[in-house]
Amino acid sequence: MADTVSSIVLVNTGTHYSILLLGRSDGTGESNVVKIDKSALTDVRGLEPLAIDITGIQFSVSATHKSVDLSWDHGTDNVAAYLSGTGKLCFDENGPLKDPKINDGTGDLLLTVASGGTSGTYSILIDAKLRLSA
Repeated sequence: MADTVSSIVLVNTGTHYSILLLGRSDGTGESNVVKIDKSALTDVRGLEPLAIDITGIQFSVSATHKSVDLSWDHGTDNVAAYLSGTGKLCFDENGPLKDPKINDGTGDLLLTVASGGTSGTYSILIDAKLRLSA
């Protein structure tokens, strides 16, 4: 058996992207699973964006999962957020949470469930801005 997961794209305008991630664990867990494939996106010019920058995250992670980790895929992955419990992260005031693009890699957004206990659930809404230039 496998975890039951869904990814629902809510907004995809060429400048902004929002996705709702839902998961229910059977204990097998998820490790570095691509949740946003940057190469599958196109910006307003019809090109792959330079990066996916996060403008906000709303989340609910059940106690069965200790945390859900989001990271950008690079030679050494760059952590975006550790999510636990219920909350909202807003990056409007100081600009988006930017992919630092420190190492080679795809820049995809990855998800890892830190503890794959049975019946654990998560619901994560990610709002992102597609970076068009450096």
